[in-house]
Amino acid sequence: MKSKSGLKPLVDVFGNHNAQMATKFLVVLDELRKAEMIEVQGRFKGLVTEGTLNINPKGKDQYTIKSYHRLITTSNNDDSMPTEHGDRRNVIIKCSDEKCGDIEYFKKMRKYINNERSMWSIYDYLKNLENVPQVFDVLSFPQTEYQQNLKEASRDYVDLWLEHFTRQSNSFKIRTASSKEVFENWQEFIMENNIKCEYSSVQFMKKLSLMVVDGVKSTRTNNERQKQFDIEKLNQKYSLGCQLPK
Repeated sequence: MKSKSGLKPLVDVFGNHNAQMATKFLVVLDELRKAEMIEVQGRFKGLVTEGTLNINPKGKDQYTIKSYHRLITTSNNDDSMPTEHGDRRNVIIKCSDEKCGDIEYFKKMRKYINNERSMWSIYDYLKNLENVPQVFDVLSFPQTEYQQNLKEASRDYVDLWLEHFTRQSNSFKIRTASSKEVFENWQEFIMENNIKCEYSSVQFMKKLSLMVVDGVKSTRTNNERQKQFDIEKLNQKYSLGCQLPK
């Protein structure tokens, strides 16, 4: 099943009218935009991890099937698929653009692809590659440098700030700061890095609390609210490798 003219992936694959998915195994989403994938992330994650899919044919009763679907997305955009640290569903690979514009090369390649004997040779080569796991699970997924770069680029700004704050606090084991001091440090960070993120003090502190980071907790004195940062734990979280004096 391939996304093409007349097929609407957000409807036909992830949407309410997905009857075509009942008989498909390999689903290729060609030139899907990142904004579209962000829109269906919840349904995409469910399809990958739950193992079942509700099929809703037009004018007929809905039913559930066991999902064996495999999804491939292709795009010419540099950043077309949402990913983040801890992503256990995607393997993102940047293909070589060395042959872009080489018309003769692609003519020859299409000729090979349309030849059954050539395709069997490719299949046989791939089947006999050495050191290929019998079962692909999360732990055996390849970690490409390209996907790591995309994960870093998609990091939440508050998470970036917290790593920056941790680096600044290497002389501490435990650092306690008032909510005002923490927010001022955040404002300095976004100004220095030209980040457009307009959190109020209340919004920022709420965001930091909702991240539920091991090593960051709220405290309170009679006069003010404070945040307490366990710098040793945060160094471990961000793999900063700092050796603190004991």
